[in-house]
Amino acid sequence: MEDLFQRQLVVTYAEAGKILMGISERTVRRLVAKGDLPFIKIGGRVGIPYEALCNYVSSKTQFVESKQRRKRYLTADQIAHTGGSRTLITPADRLAELVKLATSKKQKA
Repeated sequence: MEDLFQRQLVVTYAEAGKILMGISERTVRRLVAKGDLPFIKIGGRVGIPYEALCNYVSSKTQFVESKQRRKRYLTADQIAHTGGSRTLITPADRLAELVKLATSKKQKA
């Protein structure tokens, strides 16, 4: 609660620009005109709620997907073929198993 009283609840366009990575007051006004940033009018003065700046930054935050190799999940057929275990089967292993299965059926016939 004490933190709430230490920071301003509403900031001017110039202060908002400094908070938003040093952009110009004019750019802040453009963001307000586009509707990207909400504003508040008290008497004849216009300002931007500090909370709105925080929300704006949060909405613009981008996360980079890591380039780690994605896991390959098995299809239902592959899970049934492996007896229900969820081990990873490479295409080469799957082909080897199918060839082995086909040759064993030929030998039985």
